[in-house]
Amino acid sequence: MKKGFGLFSVLLFSSLFFAANLTVWTSWEGEDFFTEIARLYTQETGIEVKILHIPKLDDKLFTALRTGNLPDISMVKDVYTERTSISNSLTKLDNTDIEIVGNFSKESLKPYSSKGSLLAIPYYADVQTVFVNLSLLRSKGISLDFGYSIEDIEKISREFASSEVTPAAWDFMSPYVFYPFLTSFDTLWNEEGKPVFDSPKIREGITYVKELFDKGVFVRMNRGALVNSFEAGKIAILIQGSYLARDFEEAGIEFQMLPFPKVKGKKVKPIIDSKGFAIFNAAKKDIALDFLRFLYSRSMNYCVEYNKIPLWTQTIPEELSELYYILKEGQYMYNGLKFQSLYFSTMKTVLQAVYSGSLSIDEALKSAQDYVNSNW
Repeated sequence: MKKGFGLFSVLLFSSLFFAANLTVWTSWEGEDFFTEIARLYTQETGIEVKILHIPKLDDKLFTALRTGNLPDISMVKDVYTERTSISNSLTKLDNTDIEIVGNFSKESLKPYSSKGSLLAIPYYADVQTVFVNLSLLRSKGISLDFGYSIEDIEKISREFASSEVTPAAWDFMSPYVFYPFLTSFDTLWNEEGKPVFDSPKIREGITYVKELFDKGVFVRMNRGALVNSFEAGKIAILIQGSYLARDFEEAGIEFQMLPFPKVKGKKVKPIIDSKGFAIFNAAKKDIALDFLRFLYSRSMNYCVEYNKIPLWTQTIPEELSELYYILKEGQYMYNGLKFQSLYFSTMKTVLQAVYSGSLSIDEALKSAQDYVNSNW
């Protein structure tokens, strides 16, 4: 290991003659944090690091992949690994490279790998979670443990039936939240990676969830209304991403995060939504890796502050232990090259048609499969 780091230092020193700066694209939470880390790195090494925080990073990155106007390093989502892999500028990585940055599990590396090559370095993970307003549940003498089921939520909905409190809420039309429920019934793609909509099990899954909405066990709200109502203490149970935890903490809500409920005795695996860093300039690979090493080694407090699971270490701080347990129950979303765009756009249309009643579930799924087949 020491020999490896010594070689790395030599390579890094040599590369300084050719590149004394880095451009890094970041997004999502922590703009001030990344800017401060870049400042400290420049102060320590003399290498200028320019942080560009881009709100809609996906759009910007995909445009840059076409034009070639790419940064040296960019944050990336795990679900876009296949899409970014088509770039000739993307730098492939190996075990020696990632050992410089941290200690990664095979599970965290797999979503960033394609055709036997590692294409990005995992950084942190959010995970879908069930937020529970503890004050509201206590007011009805209710508590939930990590092994709860849909039947428990049905009981809660009856307890709040005559009140102004919404018992449980999420957006029926969200393919993102629907994904874990449906994958508990069947696989959503075939051996080619093509989305599958006309499966009898998928039909059963959508029918089952719709019945829960029809009975009032779940209530549909869009994302903005969900967040505002939960912060106002008007929703007992909310299904969303763990990235909202910090907002709820700041709003003073007493809450707990739980895994998804069991459905028909089976665990529903929430989506793990991870971010990593890809290197797009091979000539600056050594400096890029050194900056990422510097960043990751100073990121634990950032992860605790924003409720994110660090993926570069197997040591999880106590503050994140509950969330880590939920993540261990989760699944990474299938990231096939064409699956993502076809699944999201088509499933959203299916759910809109089903919820509005404009098409039956059978009609909506058949139309969806016909569309996918003609566009595959």
